[in-house]
Amino acid sequence: MTDGNSASRKAAFQQMSESAGFCRGLEATLIEFSGRDRDSFLHNLCTADIKGLKPGQGCELFFTDARGRTIGFGYVLAGEHTLLLSTAAGQSEVLLPHLDRYRIREDVQFFDHSKDWQQWALCGPKAESICQQTLGLEIGAGNLNFVETTWKGAVLWCCRTDFFGLPGFLLQISSDAAESLATAYSAEATECEDAVFDFLRIRAGSPVFNRDISPKNFPQEIDRDDRAISFNKGCYLGQETVARIDALGQVHRLLRKFVVSDTDTIPAAGDQLEAAGQRAGHFTSVSRNPQDGQIVALGLVRRAHADSGVELSFDSGKVNVL
Repeated sequence: MTDGNSASRKAAFQQMSESAGFCRGLEATLIEFSGRDRDSFLHNLCTADIKGLKPGQGCELFFTDARGRTIGFGYVLAGEHTLLLSTAAGQSEVLLPHLDRYRIREDVQFFDHSKDWQQWALCGPKAESICQQTLGLEIGAGNLNFVETTWKGAVLWCCRTDFFGLPGFLLQISSDAAESLATAYSAEATECEDAVFDFLRIRAGSPVFNRDISPKNFPQEIDRDDRAISFNKGCYLGQETVARIDALGQVHRLLRKFVVSDTDTIPAAGDQLEAAGQRAGHFTSVSRNPQDGQIVALGLVRRAHADSGVELSFDSGKVNVL
């Protein structure tokens, strides 16, 4: 990180903390579902209660394979006539064949908008007023409540989110209309690098697939049960394993967030964590606070070391579980 980049990020972070900031560089896989069976089809292939969503509501979800291991994580928004799935970048190659494999006679179609739409974030104390004044939107108070509308003739989805730990919104918009939206936002908010929002995500403890979650994980290891798993929805692919873990009451490791101490060296994702000289886990995401330099991280640790306040070590320093 150069001094120029550091100063720029610090200034953008300060303005976002006091007013609002936005980022249009959030890479994502965006898949739209249509057809009369779209709700039941997705319901049967993920951990969330899709059938229970009303138009204008959303929820987090895991996709699991037949063994109950994760092959995707993200959120879905239930529109009047379609569903919109947002997950990590590069997931199309995995999820589209997976979905197509289980489509038999259902009336459901998938449209991959990952290349022609963009995903943005808007956060800060004034994010709400910007949505109201610039976009003319009034969005319900619940997390992932959203409005589907248009901007300059292009489709725009805007949902409330706590994913970054600040009052904020995630938006999906056609790339054709992105520049005009950026111009409108710039009058009220500062544009930030994606690294600033990545720090916010990590500090908030929000995971991303292929960074904090892998196909080796069971959903409960990510500790988003209340957000992403319904234990009352009935059968779905992988449900037997997820239900068995719930009945047993625990998994062997959990995703946790940490604050790094005793070093100014940023550990790398994958670096090992130890307790009393024994392997305790590993880092999955790491970032530095643009304002004060504090290093925060996410990582998977053994259950015995997952309680708040536990101190662990790595090659060049220590961490405390938050």
